[in-house]
Amino acid sequence: MLGLYILAWGFMFLASYYFSHKTFFFRALIWVCEHFSCPASRKMAFFYFAIAVAIGGSSLFSGIRAL
Repeated sequence: MLGLYILAWGFMFLASYYFSHKTFFFRALIWVCEHFSCPASRKMAFFYFAIAVAIGGSSLFSGIRAL
């Protein structure tokens, strides 16, 4: 379940890059990318997406493998 949770956050960061004008939640995620990241830019959403997919995918894979 943790892997799915982390993957969901990664996909939310990816969606916030493309649809930040749609909802306040996506605007908040882009704000985090632009203000709390070391290279402050919107493209950090892709970095957070990649990190979440790597961590969430490995967690999901290890959970499935344990079954």
